[in-house]
Amino acid sequence: MHKRPGDGIVRVDTNKCIGCGYCAWSCPYGAPQFNPEAGQMSKCDFCVDLQHRGEDPVCVATCPLGAIKFGPIDELRKKYGSLCDVQGLPDSSITQPNLVIKPHKGAEKGNL
Repeated sequence: MHKRPGDGIVRVDTNKCIGCGYCAWSCPYGAPQFNPEAGQMSKCDFCVDLQHRGEDPVCVATCPLGAIKFGPIDELRKKYGSLCDVQGLPDSSITQPNLVIKPHKGAEKGNL
């Protein structure tokens, strides 16, 4: 959900953020959160610093069951399919996420 086709990772520019919250209101996932210590918005940046060093994001590297995968979207879709619409997430026609979901059997959108 971090990257739409043609876009990069969505990040908070801490040099410009004034903590107004407009990004949180605009995000269909509710990802940006106010960080009271910094007085700014914050959100997962998909460990872009680790990626620059050739490492996986921490969530991928530490998932004990290997449930979170990371890589080129075309490779992930080839291996896991192209489902990206499940109950609880905004419709992919609105958000156009670079995301593949392999839900538990019966958890596909409309089956819950």
